[in-house]
Amino acid sequence: MASPVEWDKRHDWFWEGNVQEKIVEYMKNVDKFDVLSESNTFEKTPGPDILAKHGDKLRQVSVKGYPSDKYTSDFPGGKKGQKKRTQPPTQARHWFSEALFELILAKSKNQDLEIALGLPKFQTYINFVSKMKWLRERIELFCYFVGEDGQVELVPP
Repeated sequence: MASPVEWDKRHDWFWEGNVQEKIVEYMKNVDKFDVLSESNTFEKTPGPDILAKHGDKLRQVSVKGYPSDKYTSDFPGGKKGQKKRTQPPTQARHWFSEALFELILAKSKNQDLEIALGLPKFQTYINFVSKMKWLRERIELFCYFVGEDGQVELVPP
């Protein structure tokens, strides 16, 4: 196992950038979307995480990773790589809510826009998506789940 100094969030399969990369590959190769833009997760560039077009369909995907149990940045005091106090499932709930709110705002601006969540396949996220079936159907929310093996599963509204 890498020491805290050598540890880097980009090595975690569930890091947002890795999840986004797998979803982009899936959208291009399986769904046959043309990817118009993707944010640079490591640089934290603003804008939609993924914006893609297929025929006359425009789809925006909000991607979240799963929280690490370690600090991912070097906060004052040099904590990068050290264990966090906040439990990952608690932080995941906040990230999920952020992504969903972002998509609701985007759909409110353009009701023809298809919206999707992109998430690593963790039970916490699976439970959230299952519990909001009614809402997913009403707002036509797609969900991409990326497994540890890199396989992507698309859950329709």
